Amino acid sequence: MLLAYFLFGFFAGAITSGIAFLSITIRSGQAFPAFMKFLAEFVTIIGVFAVLRAKKQPMLERKWKTLSMFSGIALRVIVMDVANVLLLPIFTPYYSTPEAVILIVPFISLFNIIQGAVSVFGGFLLYEAVVLRLPSLKPQ
Repeated sequence: MLLAYFLFGFFAGAITSGIAFLSITIRSGQAFPAFMKFLAEFVTIIGVFAVLRAKKQPMLERKWKTLSMFSGIALRVIVMDVANVLLLPIFTPYYSTPEAVILIVPFISLFNIIQGAVSVFGGFLLYEAVVLRLPSLKPQ
């Protein structure tokens, strides 16, 4: 999803997130886990997009990439922690209260840090590899 964003823009990243939502929903028959995956990936794209879009001062490209990576991961962790506290008690039988979810928030955060890092770093690495071999795909 991040590769689609890097190569083709924000709209492409949003569309691929939506396609993942539909695919997971159709495969599993459950919309809630699919929505949570969509939300996590889409928010990661927003975090990366916000930093890369806001860069106005001349700064080394690597610093902007690094800042955007951390921004995407941080936004993902924050939004998913809040979403889990608010939505898990409603949509799952295992956690009947927000307080029960709050007890596992550190594990949820760790999972989202790891998954966010895989998504962001993997997306950047694949983007760099593709653009190295097909420079015409690099956005201007």
